[in-house]
Amino acid sequence: ARRAKSPARSPKATATPVPYVASVHTDAPQSICDAFSDDPLVRTFFPDDAENRRVGPSMNRHMLWALGAYAMTEVCCDVNGAVLSTACWEPATMSVGAIFRMLYTLAWLLGTLGIRKTALFGAVLFKLEAKRHRHAPTAHHLQLLGTSPAHQSKGLGATAMSAGIHRAEALGGPCYLEGSN
Repeated sequence: ARRAKSPARSPKATATPVPYVASVHTDAPQSICDAFSDDPLVRTFFPDDAENRRVGPSMNRHMLWALGAYAMTEVCCDVNGAVLSTACWEPATMSVGAIFRMLYTLAWLLGTLGIRKTALFGAVLFKLEAKRHRHAPTAHHLQLLGTSPAHQSKGLGATAMSAGIHRAEALGGPCYLEGSN
């Protein structure tokens, strides 16, 4: 009897996370959008698939830029360089540069999403930040961890997240994460 051919596999992922570089990892915003397409919190803001596909990547690009002030974002890519998983960290305290980047991002959200959705988004962020400061005020915060749906359950999220955990350990600090799904 002949053996059936195994299905084609996607290119193998990198074994170690690499620092996110916006000009290199241009597909990261879409990869994050795909990873969170069924997330209940994301669906609160974008219940419509078309709006999520239209606004999500741009919103993620702004978020990556805002968090880029810390240089604490890592990605795992396939051998062709496509981003499969992204982990964005922030330190326990916000830098002045990050505050200005977040304010710019909120202004962009206001112009893109309107007053109601931006107010809802801001309220959710403030609630999550208050919770983080109450439970882990000195911890490095895993702000976002997303893996493309086709590559989930393969350890890529843990791999992308590992650099932030090692960074916090080297500084002698704890890590904190929260989930919406």
